[in-house]
Order: sequence, then C-alpha cells, then structure tokens
Amino acid sequence: MQAGTFEYANGVIGPDTVTALGIVTGCQRYNRMAFTITGLTTETISVNVSFDYDPSGSGTWAAAAVRPIDMATGALVAASALTNGTFLLVNTPWRAIRFVKTATTDPATVRWGILNAN
Repeated sequence: MQAGTFEYANGVIGPDTVTALGIVTGCQRYNRMAFTITGLTTETISVNVSFDYDPSGSGTWAAAAVRPIDMATGALVAASALTNGTFLLVNTPWRAIRFVKTATTDPATVRWGILNAN
C-alpha cells in the first residue's frame, strides 16, 4: 500500500439568517466531511455539492448528489431537508459544498471539518 498525504481543514459558517449560508471550497479528490448544524427551529438546510466549481464562482450545484449519514442514527438522510444535528459525508469527490436554508428566520450555524486524502 502506497502512503498518501492527508490535509485537514475546518471552519464555522454563521450564525446567520440569510438563506445562502455559505460555501466551503478548496476540496480535493475524495473527502470525508463532518458538519454540525445548530440554531434551527422552524427551517431546514439543504446541502448542495459541485463537482466542477472553480474559484471564479461558477459551477453546477446538485442537491441529490450526496446522502449524508446522520450521526445520531447512522442512517442515510436526504441532503435537501437537514435539521439540527451532526452529519458525515464519506468519500465524496466534490470540489465545493454549499449550505442553503429554507428561509431567513433562524440564525443557523454550520461547523465543519474536512479530511482530504490525496
């Protein structure tokens, strides 16, 4: 087995009430990402990924391209209606991930961490 290199990054998006919470970029080939959503009471968040995102901001976004694992239950969940909780994306080859809320009421926060395996 050939040794690889690993890079780790983490950050916080929010708290904010805007619908387009934020985008995590700079992702490498296959990523393992954990994220925790807090602050939601009446809204949900969708996770959209882009496989062709570039620094100019262009790219195609897809909500159905990933199914996060709910760390509380271990079950795969739809990426389009996430509530408060901790989720995991494993071995997903995306270049950027975007968090979008359904409205502008709840001050949501997303704490995230990525392990890139090259």
